[in-house]
Amino acid sequence: MGVWQMPYLQFIPHVRLEHVAMEQIWHHGGGCEFKVDLHYQTFRAGLVSASVKFDGMTYFLPIDVRANQASALFQIEAPKYADPERPNKEDLYNLVVELDGQLQEFDVALSQQLCVTHVAL
Repeated sequence: MGVWQMPYLQFIPHVRLEHVAMEQIWHHGGGCEFKVDLHYQTFRAGLVSASVKFDGMTYFLPIDVRANQASALFQIEAPKYADPERPNKEDLYNLVVELDGQLQEFDVALSQQLCVTHVAL
């Protein structure tokens, strides 16, 4: 038992990002769609937006504080396939999510073997 690293206190004024779900929707003719679902908990009403950046594209999502989820959908015409068991850094995409001052970054492997990835925060 003990604290093994410096504690981090983050001020969250309106909503806390609790969970990120990433879904890959593959098309038979080639290409895929990449859906990012942000699950959050609201602490206080206000005007809040999230930014989701994937493969050089950034979407700004208005956050409905009465709900608990927001989604972004990216279209990838020629995806870089990655081996999920031995991913090569060059084949991974970078996903950056920012919500109410909270910043999360993920390395994403696109593969038809992967359907949905859940990350609890």
